[in-house]
Amino acid sequence: MALMEAAACELPAVATDVPGTREVLMDGQTGLLVSAGNALDLAGAMTCMMQVSPEERQAMGAKARQLVIERFSLEAVLDRWEELYSELMEPNPNPSRWHVKDQ
Repeated sequence: MALMEAAACELPAVATDVPGTREVLMDGQTGLLVSAGNALDLAGAMTCMMQVSPEERQAMGAKARQLVIERFSLEAVLDRWEELYSELMEPNPNPSRWHVKDQ
């Protein structure tokens, strides 16, 4: 959640490359990813981010915001849920099959 909040605020981030993080942060585009468990790499990536020009950090932050809007906005998530439900219903076009009968 913190990575998505940072992205929504147009802040590039530095994080470890673990499941979940990869879906929010694109290495070199919206922030920097480093191997999990490697404190030296993490420190190096943080130092690198601090040395990036303000314009480049701003551009990374803008891309981060766009990515989080495209992937995680309420509208985007609802669209994906609707697609999933549609796909699940395709092989079973008879919705009455799922109706619970009154007893």
